[in-house]
Amino acid sequence: RVNEDHAKLAGLTLAGISRQLHGALEGARGGALLEEVESLPVRVRYAPSDRDDLQSIETISLVLRNDRGEPQWVPALALGEWVMKPELAAITRRDGERVNNVLATVGHGVLPITVTRQVENAIAAGALQLAPGYRVEIGGSSKEQGDAVGLLLRYAPLLAAMMIGILVLSFRSVSLAGVVGLVAILSVGLGMACLWLAGYPIGFNPLIGSAGLIGVAINGAIVMLASLEEDARARQGEIAPMVDVIVASTRHILATTFTTVGGFLPLLLFMEGSFWPPLAVVIAGGVGLSVCLSLALTPALYRILRGRRNGLMIRFAQPERELLAS
Repeated sequence: RVNEDHAKLAGLTLAGISRQLHGALEGARGGALLEEVESLPVRVRYAPSDRDDLQSIETISLVLRNDRGEPQWVPALALGEWVMKPELAAITRRDGERVNNVLATVGHGVLPITVTRQVENAIAAGALQLAPGYRVEIGGSSKEQGDAVGLLLRYAPLLAAMMIGILVLSFRSVSLAGVVGLVAILSVGLGMACLWLAGYPIGFNPLIGSAGLIGVAINGAIVMLASLEEDARARQGEIAPMVDVIVASTRHILATTFTTVGGFLPLLLFMEGSFWPPLAVVIAGGVGLSVCLSLALTPALYRILRGRRNGLMIRFAQPERELLAS
């Protein structure tokens, strides 16, 4: 309860006193700190020990100007009396149900999924005893990540069907399209293996990286299959012409691989946190290891498929007889 006469003599208005008390207790924004892709506001306020009880708040100093314009300090208690009275708090509801939100800020270098798992394990161990009719739901970063992954997976079947259709029309062969699809699946597995070795959890960014990884990884397989299809002798499954085609396509595949991996190395080496590194690990690691899929697995599967279609005779030498297989 401000004494307006005292406030006027001190050269302060009710609005000015309110602004100063709000800045001291709640904090005044003094700028922003850019951490990776997130802008964090910098808030300046009194220490918790100076605002955790009424006696400390009464001694908060307010700034006023004297006749010469010089700043002076006056305790808030000198401008009126402090009265504490209860007020009805707002009832927070979600979907018609009353809720109590418990919020926390994750420390620097700590992943939200790690904290979430610790909380879930503590709840499962009985650290939190809830009264009848109460339940716990995990929100925040984990829930937002789950919703984003759900939206991503909603369109995955449509994208997969479009990709398979384009490959079948391009090669005019379901089996060759299946080879490309197998390379895509294995490349995702290699990317996730790199993510596991790097110690990062599976999240939304790695899944986005897997989508980009598939596009680069199957590019090498498509180039290899197209080159084999253009050579008449390689198309018959002959080993020597296939080796020549593989050697000729190696330069293009390696160039694409090295440029992709090199482009993501800065995100992997110079960025901290949990936003960019998992994405870079999945794409760079998966693309780097997918060279084996393009240069070794794809030609081997191609020869098996073409050999079956062309009815190649394969001889197995045995001591007493020869077994013919087609």
